[in-house]
Amino acid sequence: MLPIVYTPWSNLKKTGSMEVGQVGFHDNSKVYKTRVERKIPFLINRFKKNRVEKVVNFQQVREDFDREIREKKKGELLKKKKKEAEDRERQREEEALNDYGNLMDDRIMVSNRDLSSVDVDEFEEGFM
Repeated sequence: MLPIVYTPWSNLKKTGSMEVGQVGFHDNSKVYKTRVERKIPFLINRFKKNRVEKVVNFQQVREDFDREIREKKKGELLKKKKKEAEDRERQREEEALNDYGNLMDDRIMVSNRDLSSVDVDEFEEGFM
C-alpha cells in the first residue's frame, strides 16, 4: 500500500530543525490522505506533467530586494530634505515680512517740517 497525501501548498510547514525532505502541516484538517494498492502510472505521469521546478538564485533575489529598499529609503530621505528646505525658505519669508527693519527707510519718511510746506489735501491724495 502506498500513501498519497493531498494538501494546499499554503498548508505546508517547514522549519529549520526538520530533516531534508520532511514537511509538516499547519492545519491537519486541510490534509487529505488516501492509500492505493500499487503505483498507478497515469497518476504518476499526471503529477510529473504538473510539476513545476523553478531554479531560483536566492542571492540575486535578496540583492534586488535590498536594492529596492535602499532606493525607497533614499527617495523618502530626498523628499524629507526637500520639504525641510521649503519649510526653511517659507520661514525666512515669514520672518522677512514680520521684520520692521525695512519699514524705516529714509527715502519714504516725511517729517513735520516737510508737511508744513505741503497742503494737507495734496498730501492725502499722494498717500493713497
